Amino acid sequence: MAGEETLKLWLGSELMVEVSGYDLLVYIIQPPRCLQAMVMGEVFLKKLPLILKALRSHIEWRIERLRGKESLSYGDRERLEVLEKMNKCLSDIILYLMNMAGLVEKLKELDRSW
Repeated sequence: MAGEETLKLWLGSELMVEVSGYDLLVYIIQPPRCLQAMVMGEVFLKKLPLILKALRSHIEWRIERLRGKESLSYGDRERLEVLEKMNKCLSDIILYLMNMAGLVEKLKELDRSW
């Protein structure tokens, strides 16, 4: 990571992300401790869709549970609509991330060839 440009970004008061080259450092700050984790960028991009798929599975379970009810209240219908939109968004995000992982791999190959 030495000699590369880095980007540091605070996400709230307890989370800082540092991106350097293809590496990602995550700092979780909860005084008096600071947890630091370093992940290779391409590994993160490959694993993130799996994490989001787990979240999507949970949302799909909630959707099926609501659909299984004999009658839905107004609140249940609204909840179902929001969950279906979330499920669609997550599906799109997962596809984008999978494409992004492929692009990062191609960029790494180009960097190695130069």
